[in-house]
Amino acid sequence: MDKAKRRHFCFDDRQSPWRVFGRNKMFARVSTYRPAPDRTGAPSEDTVRQVLDMQGCRGIYYLFKKDNKSLSITLWDDEKALEGSREVADRIRSETSAEQHMEILEVEEFEVLTREIKA
Repeated sequence: MDKAKRRHFCFDDRQSPWRVFGRNKMFARVSTYRPAPDRTGAPSEDTVRQVLDMQGCRGIYYLFKKDNKSLSITLWDDEKALEGSREVADRIRSETSAEQHMEILEVEEFEVLTREIKA
């Protein structure tokens, strides 16, 4: 992941809405890719399983945009799980990118402030 930038976004606990409402914090890692022109870069079932098997991983989304840009979003129980997953996530990202012939553009980490899915 030499070429990719890594940024970590975490808000002060005193400003976090999760603290106000007594909810647990969740964190996310967002990786941006440029797949080869004839590919989407979608992860294999094995790659998804490896990610979901990491301790503290809550889920994964993979998004593709027609201008040949894609994002993976992984969700983590807490900041400790996010930090603890970095080395393995970096390895999986590098291996998958090589297999899929895609460039890693950026990796960012965020605190999730809102998490709602309509049932």
